[in-house]
Amino acid sequence: MRVIKDKGEPHFRDTFRDGITAGMREPHPDLEDSPDWTPAPGGSTAPESEHTLAELNAIYATVSIAGKFRVMTYIPHGEFSQQRVVVFSTKTDFLNHVVTPKITVVEKTEDGASRETKRPRGKWWIEHPEHRRFDDIDFLPGGPNPIEINDARVPGRIIRKANMWAGFSIKPAKGDCSLYLNHVRDHVCQGNETLYDYTLAWMASGIQFPKNPARTALSMRGKPGAGKGIFAREYGKIF
Repeated sequence: MRVIKDKGEPHFRDTFRDGITAGMREPHPDLEDSPDWTPAPGGSTAPESEHTLAELNAIYATVSIAGKFRVMTYIPHGEFSQQRVVVFSTKTDFLNHVVTPKITVVEKTEDGASRETKRPRGKWWIEHPEHRRFDDIDFLPGGPNPIEINDARVPGRIIRKANMWAGFSIKPAKGDCSLYLNHVRDHVCQGNETLYDYTLAWMASGIQFPKNPARTALSMRGKPGAGKGIFAREYGKIF
């Protein structure tokens, strides 16, 4: 394997093997799981409404993208259950799709009496003052969701961006990865301990600091079946 570097030296070059492998197994503080939504305080006029608001806020959000209104729908990834992909819909498409089951709400009549009425699910949610909304989208690996930016020119104004980073595809767990590490050392790095330490540091950095990718690339050359694909695919599955 050949290491191709840019002019800058990687900041993790002196990281030793024990620290590297521990870092690959333990979550970074900035990458702890956090909910994609938090129900706003207060509530609707009926318990059913409160439950429905929280449920729909976990699935949908409104957003402005380049000045156009869109509804975001979070859908579980078909292969990686820990990740979700986002589909963008127009308001009309969303309202036509999310109709039933209708939500029961309590409304006040002109004479001050209360009455129950049924409203289309999507229309009720999109008109609710506490439905989840973003001002824009961004992509910040390892960052929070939402990404909040203070407007320096307008005191008190906070821009909330939806983070399109889906997180890692797996959760950190203790285990034995010695077979994979042996393959990296003995086959990918050909037993070169210096190259092995560098390779593990390079891999660990991508996990520990996803928003600050390495300015380097690993180049591998070898005959088919040597294990280049296994090395790359298994590491890539994390993302």
